[in-house]
Amino acid sequence: PNELLAPILQPSDSIVKNFYIYPNPAKDEAFIRYWLAKDVNKVKIQVFDIAGDPVSKEYIGEKHPLTENEVMLPISSIASGVYLVRLEVAKGNDKQVLFYKLAITK
Repeated sequence: PNELLAPILQPSDSIVKNFYIYPNPAKDEAFIRYWLAKDVNKVKIQVFDIAGDPVSKEYIGEKHPLTENEVMLPISSIASGVYLVRLEVAKGNDKQVLFYKLAITK
């Protein structure tokens, strides 16, 4: 049965690190920053409301290895509230998904 369980990534094995959003709270745009390991082949970013429904299109993020990456997220069309930003990073067959809370004020 243990063969069926996917290995848990240790912090040193992480595909993505240092994921954060600024400014937070934000008004018209927010910047997403994250560090990537080598050989990442996909970075997707999307904003969801607290119910889990998407409120933005899916954005493709920068994929520069072994450094900080930054993506500007336009949020002027999203109403005031608290949202979750989903960052999905894939490297080969491994995938890491992280969430960050974002407050939007108008």
